[in-house]
Amino acid sequence: MAWPRTVAAVVKDPDTEDAPTLSLTLVQDSPRDNYRVLYAMPISTTAALPDVAPAAIGAARLAADVKLLAVQPDQLSAAYADVLNNGDASQYAALFDPTDDGVRAQDAKRKVDFPASIGETGTVEFAATADSATPVAMSTVESGALVSVTVQLGIVAKPTAEGAKVNANPEVQAITGLTDSAKGFDTVRTAQMLMYVPPVNSGEKIRLYASSTHITSAKELP
Repeated sequence: MAWPRTVAAVVKDPDTEDAPTLSLTLVQDSPRDNYRVLYAMPISTTAALPDVAPAAIGAARLAADVKLLAVQPDQLSAAYADVLNNGDASQYAALFDPTDDGVRAQDAKRKVDFPASIGETGTVEFAATADSATPVAMSTVESGALVSVTVQLGIVAKPTAEGAKVNANPEVQAITGLTDSAKGFDTVRTAQMLMYVPPVNSGEKIRLYASSTHITSAKELP
């Protein structure tokens, strides 16, 4: 049996009613290594996941540059980041189904709420970028793929008015130790996502099934 081995699973604690259903992606690099969790995120939709091969057979892990999908797995992060940056004007917008897309909805909300909280005393810049991590793509029975992928969500907030400061939210406070700054903050949120990518020319759209977004970096601007 070849290594590295990849396991993709959907799990739920049967003894805890309120426990979230999680999508897990694990990789074992060699027979002597323990499995590493690469992705762990709650399922964010009630829609049924696409069918995959039975566990006894196993789904194939696809190459990151496979060209049989609507978007190659190694281009999915960049395409989704472009949608976050440009919205419906993105050249990739028509490829993605916005239904149950909590990452996109939360990003849009931040782009309204954050500038409103700063007002005219500062500026806020948002930039989503592709992550360098190799995506994990597992084949489905309908020739599509379930792809685990990461996007980085950057926010730079800085004061522009004399004497103004940018307040730090609790997450930024915990990382930087600052409650506010006259220089501003540079923060990054990491969004892990599980998406279904349909086969090329199928007419289907890419759908988000699971996601987890957390702040992973914060620093005061120089």
